[in-house]
Amino acid sequence: ADIIWAKGISFCDSYAGSVMPQSVQDRPSTSHEYVFLLSKSAHYFYDIEAVKEKAVEPERQRNERIGGANGHTVRHSPGGMMQASATRNLRSVWCINPAPLRESHFATFPPALVKPCILAGTSAGGCCPACLAPYERIVERKFQPQTDVSAVRGIRGANGQKGLDDSNTWAGYPRGTTAATTTGWRPTCACDAGDPVPATVLDPFCGAGTTLLVAERLGRDSIGIELNAEYCEMARRRIYDDAPLFAAVAGVDTPTKRTTP
Repeated sequence: ADIIWAKGISFCDSYAGSVMPQSVQDRPSTSHEYVFLLSKSAHYFYDIEAVKEKAVEPERQRNERIGGANGHTVRHSPGGMMQASATRNLRSVWCINPAPLRESHFATFPPALVKPCILAGTSAGGCCPACLAPYERIVERKFQPQTDVSAVRGIRGANGQKGLDDSNTWAGYPRGTTAATTTGWRPTCACDAGDPVPATVLDPFCGAGTTLLVAERLGRDSIGIELNAEYCEMARRRIYDDAPLFAAVAGVDTPTKRTTP
């Protein structure tokens, strides 16, 4: 699977982004990069619950008048749907602004770009200390019937319509959604080697250490590989400055302090 990092978007008044200017005269400026989801096998760990997003307008009232484009008033009438799921699946286009960095590295990416990758690709519950198999999330799924927001608010309904009741079905099935709740974690192996240990994130080209920094924030262990000695020092300094006590426990020596602003 490939993910689009949209650093800038055209034809969108609410989000423009931040993109380095280009001198091209015969084509649009490139304002996106790719994030690839790669695996060594057809079956791999992916924590879908860890990266779910908050749903947009899950409680919009039926036939409610809302502002449309160009100042026009339109009606929100999704077939009587009320209170859908509070979350939605992560999408493949990410609008994330670049982040500033007070260091001499000119090919960095923002921590917000790394965070969902680590959340989805590693287990927050840790992994087996023997074989390193990730622990999987135990999820309890419960059907949540579709309800009428107007009825919940104690009113008759939008524009006087009758609120939804038990007869609210489609093709003989009740309307609604499935709510997921995490109840714990369980191993995916049969080693029985004791308590889980934190998952480890590897960045073979760690540069300024952004991946390692985010991994530490999320409670994961991390390994970075970098040929440039200055970048290694930069990464060590950033991790230490972000969490000096935690970094010291993890075995990161106190780095040289910066002398320039």
